[in-house]
Amino acid sequence: MSLHEELTTVQHCLDDLVRTVGRLERSLARLREAEAGPAPLEAAGRTEPVDVP
Repeated sequence: MSLHEELTTVQHCLDDLVRTVGRLERSLARLREAEAGPAPLEAAGRTEPVDVP
């Protein structure tokens, strides 16, 4: 196997690893959001903040 082929193989492995880490990060973010529960505005039945003078 030539050096170029080996480097190409390594690059493909790194690309796969980066994609996998990205998927894991998104999954963890969704899990953290689910654990945190609804945002305070949603819990109060509102979707927009209310300005109080």
